[in-house]
Amino acid sequence: MVKRLNQCLNKLICMKYFILLVLFAAPASSFSQQFILKGKIEFERKINVHKQFDEEEGEWIQELKKNIHQYNVTYFNFFFEGNKSVYRPGRDNSENNKSIGWGEGPAKENVVVNDYELQTSISQKQVFETTYLIQDSIKKINWKLTSDTRKIAGFNCRKATAIIMDSVYVFAFYTD
Repeated sequence: MVKRLNQCLNKLICMKYFILLVLFAAPASSFSQQFILKGKIEFERKINVHKQFDEEEGEWIQELKKNIHQYNVTYFNFFFEGNKSVYRPGRDNSENNKSIGWGEGPAKENVVVNDYELQTSISQKQVFETTYLIQDSIKKINWKLTSDTRKIAGFNCRKATAIIMDSVYVFAFYTD
C-alpha cells in the first residue's frame, strides 16, 4: 500500500511539473512572433508603353511600336532599419528599356529618406535638369483594411488600400 501511494505521489509530482511546463511554454510559443527590424524590399514598376499609343493611328505608330519594348520596367529599393527608411532607385534595367523618353514614368531618380520618430521626410527630386531637396512632415494616410489575403515570402498578408493626393490609389499588403 505504501509502495502504491509513493507511485501515485510520484505521478502527481511528475504531472504537476508537466502542467507547469505546459503553462510556461504555451505563452512563450504564442508570443514568439517574428519581427523584422531591418531589411530591403525591391519594387518593380512596369509601364505598358505601347498602351500609350492605342489612341494614335498611322503606319509610323506601328513602326515605332516595333522598335521599342512593350514594357518599361524600373526597379526601386526600400531600405528600413529602426525608425528610418530610404527609398531610392534600384538596379539598372536600361538595356531592356529601349524607350523613346516619355515611357519612363515619373520619379525615376527620386530618393526619399523618412524619420518616423521625428515624423520628417527629406526628398531629392529631379525636375528636368535641376535637383531639388524638399523637407516636409510625413503625410498621414488613411488606410482601409480589406479581407483580401495573399501569401508573400512565406507570410500570410492582408490587403490595405488608400487614396493619396485625391486620385492615386495605393494597394499594400501587410502582415502582423
